[in-house]
Amino acid sequence: MEKTPRYQLSQWEKTDRILMEDFNADNANLEAALTALNTGKADLAAFNSAKSALQTEDARLNSVKLQLVDLGSVTLNVPGGTRMEQTAINGALLGQCAVAFLDVTASRALGDSVGVLANGSGSMVFRNTSDYYRGLTLLRSNFTSRLIFFPLGDLDSRVTSLCLSMAPSVAYSDCTFRGFTNVGIYANGSGSPTLLEGTVQFHMWGLKGM
Repeated sequence: MEKTPRYQLSQWEKTDRILMEDFNADNANLEAALTALNTGKADLAAFNSAKSALQTEDARLNSVKLQLVDLGSVTLNVPGGTRMEQTAINGALLGQCAVAFLDVTASRALGDSVGVLANGSGSMVFRNTSDYYRGLTLLRSNFTSRLIFFPLGDLDSRVTSLCLSMAPSVAYSDCTFRGFTNVGIYANGSGSPTLLEGTVQFHMWGLKGM
């Protein structure tokens, strides 16, 4: 009696004897083939489910990845002889970030105690060691400062910042990032001190989701 090539099922001819054992063997072969087929379908379904879960997790991880973005800069020309100078800035760009940075660089020393100012408001103050000053921080001895903000993408959160340097400072304000529209410098101290002539660049950076 002939057999099929793949599953070895019986192929009777007229002269062959029909035996129960042949039927049972055929049924066993069919059962094994169907079981393997259903197992393969289950494995494929499990694979597709795992693939979908991985794609979902990959999309979630991409949504929380942070990338450093250059948010632009503005330059302030200081004529000298005044106590405060400001220029317009889009502080809302900082508020859209998880973490934001403001780098302040002056072309030269502009005074003995020059503070970095936001919105020209006395309500924004910072603490440097044991003293309180008006503004966000002081320009350091090399005429630079870096301010660090943590808005976490909330434009309506209050502008608070850290300045990590030889003399760290912490700033706080009632101003929100949405309302942060001007930045500048201020001559701190008694006796109405004034600024010297020069330029100051305010450069914004931010860590944003990709």
